[in-house]
Amino acid sequence: MKGRASLFVCAIFFLLGSPLLAAELRLGMRLPDALEILRRDGMNIVYSSDLIKPGMRVDYLPDTADNVELLRALLAPWKLQLQEGPEGSLLVVRPTEYVANAEKEGRKTEAKASPNVPDELVVSASRYQFIRRMGPSISGFDTAALESEPEIGDDPLRALARLPGATRNDFSARTNARGGSTGENLILLDGMRLYDPFHLKGFKGLFSAIDSRLIESMEVYMGGYPAQYGDSMSSVADIRSINPAEPFYGELTASFFNLSALLAGNSDNADTGWLLSARRGNLDQVLNAFNPKLGDPRYFEVFGRVNHKLSEKLQLTGNVMVSKDNIRIADTDQEEFADGNYRDEYYWLRADISPHQRLEGHVTVSQAKLSSFRAGTVDKEGAATGVLNEDNTFRINTFSTDWLWSATSGTRLGIGAEYRDESGRYDYRDNATFELLFLTPGAPDQVSRANARKAKYAGHYLGAWVNLQQPISEKLTAETGIRWQREGLSPSQDSAFDPRLTLRYDFTERTVGRMSVGRYSQAQTVNELDYADGAESFDNIQKADQYILSIEHELDNGISLRAEAYDKHYRNLRPRFENFLDTYTLLPQLWPDRVEVDATRARAKGMELSLSNQRTESLSWWLNYSFASVKDDYEDRHENRTWDKRHELGAGLAWQLASWEFSLAGVWRSGWRTTQTNLQSTMPIPLVATGPRNAEKLGTYKRIDARAAREFPLSGGETLTVFLEIYNLANHPNECCVQYEYTDETGTFDYLADNEDQVPFFPSLGFIWQF
Repeated sequence: MKGRASLFVCAIFFLLGSPLLAAELRLGMRLPDALEILRRDGMNIVYSSDLIKPGMRVDYLPDTADNVELLRALLAPWKLQLQEGPEGSLLVVRPTEYVANAEKEGRKTEAKASPNVPDELVVSASRYQFIRRMGPSISGFDTAALESEPEIGDDPLRALARLPGATRNDFSARTNARGGSTGENLILLDGMRLYDPFHLKGFKGLFSAIDSRLIESMEVYMGGYPAQYGDSMSSVADIRSINPAEPFYGELTASFFNLSALLAGNSDNADTGWLLSARRGNLDQVLNAFNPKLGDPRYFEVFGRVNHKLSEKLQLTGNVMVSKDNIRIADTDQEEFADGNYRDEYYWLRADISPHQRLEGHVTVSQAKLSSFRAGTVDKEGAATGVLNEDNTFRINTFSTDWLWSATSGTRLGIGAEYRDESGRYDYRDNATFELLFLTPGAPDQVSRANARKAKYAGHYLGAWVNLQQPISEKLTAETGIRWQREGLSPSQDSAFDPRLTLRYDFTERTVGRMSVGRYSQAQTVNELDYADGAESFDNIQKADQYILSIEHELDNGISLRAEAYDKHYRNLRPRFENFLDTYTLLPQLWPDRVEVDATRARAKGMELSLSNQRTESLSWWLNYSFASVKDDYEDRHENRTWDKRHELGAGLAWQLASWEFSLAGVWRSGWRTTQTNLQSTMPIPLVATGPRNAEKLGTYKRIDARAAREFPLSGGETLTVFLEIYNLANHPNECCVQYEYTDETGTFDYLADNEDQVPFFPSLGFIWQF
């Protein structure tokens, strides 16, 4: 206890005792804030908010005392230029606008060369960016050319499944990234790690606990990410909340699925800012209108932030996020009933420190408090009966720091460390009786069982990393990283050492190639033990070696082509548990098709092609194709994973007019994996034999989603946007899983297995009021 207290005392001392000397402009700050600093220095800068977005950041600072040249360098990464305006003003314009105005006035234009700006964010392969738009379009993926995403519940984490290499089922917002399980994804909000941030998390995680209106930007890595991102083997979603520059800004959003409000403001001198966001799910109201017997799932979350600039060199930001679920839910056949209560609390204090123009760092002290309760019954004649009760609580305290030094030559050195103190309590009880058994490895082999177990766990995690981005030549840039980590929850207190290397080669101004090789390790956190499935000790660190080749080429007319191939080799995998036939049960532990998958190795490989056009003002489109395979490896066999998808084709377009916006997105992919079964005997209990696991496929998956939005300007600069979204426009009956049971209505036992469909045609109407 003394050691923990000393750690946090040192953290507070570090926050308060850090040097306060730095230049006003710094790397990573918001571009609108940088322009305001130059305005205060006497520059008369005029620009439109349509050109300078809140999500733009300062990526490069040249060595110059000329403020005009400095301003040009700040604008160059965003393909913006300066034009002389009236009375000595400087106008920020697009290059095409500058040429058009010059030609209209009969003047000659002289193009200025943009500085050679090193861009450390795009050295990594498999990176995509999600940005906030304040008009009718709610969100979009820049690199994936995806805008105005028509997604059920306007869920940002659901939208990740549109990216090449990602997939998910319709009833969940959790994503499988390039063959990985849903637990292999790192999700960060303003630097804070979120642990399984989903509503109805014990029941497939239907929606994420992050409001799309809260997001300013989101960087998504599907692999090959830098060393500062650890404890993840498949993907990273790094999310930043919005920071409006206005003295006061507000939003009110309502739809069939959510009701949310957002308020934000800044002090007169812009030194202090605040934001408050709250959202309530309307799923209980939807079910009450369509089928009250399905239950009453209620959930909400709130997010709050206060930031204060103590000086131009130090800013403190305090954050709080709380999400809560109160769930009563049943299946459509009224054979499963479940109750759940979930509460996640996050508190974190972050210091942004700039002791020098080329050095900036962050120090964060945080606490996560997680609690979950789940109970329910199953009563399906011919399959299973049982009851379940689970009550868990966890606490995770974290201290982390990371620093970035930027050299004039384009060299960037990053270094950081993280310490976690974790503790938790598990309490699980169940009683189940099975009316059939499956003859497959890992499935229950007894007709009944009863469990009553409790346990407490405590441990710590320590990680450190260093990352160097260095230009090798005019065309070749290397990013080398090393990450070390050690966990204290498993009996062996395992450690891992992860080297990573990414090379970027600029073949031409329009063609860029990337190669990434690295190891990505992941330790269990205290809340990730599969205690309900019988696991009573934590496993060693899992590892994945990733190899990625990527090439991007910009064609004429703003069309971009991207091709990427990857190969992932997993080892030291811990066992996972899943229902190999019916994946959509509310209480999966109470069903006889629950199996333990104990493969310690796996391999995922694939190829992805993307074609997009995002430069046209009114029309944008994208087209993706992926060919992939993921298999668990045993000594004597290979088994497809349940979420293996051999082929997937995705497409979308967005058409934006002055006040209207229309978008369409579709996906076609190979059917979900399933296992062949047949009745082998009926006495003394029905026994079902199985073929090779996941060797069969359900029907091909097809879905088209649509969205239409209209913006109405109101008095005082306010706007009202009304939108209509339609999910599964063609109402295609996509198969998700296999339901099974036995019946003796014919005088003999018959094994019945029926395929179950996913979400049908569903509309959602809503509005966004911005004031």
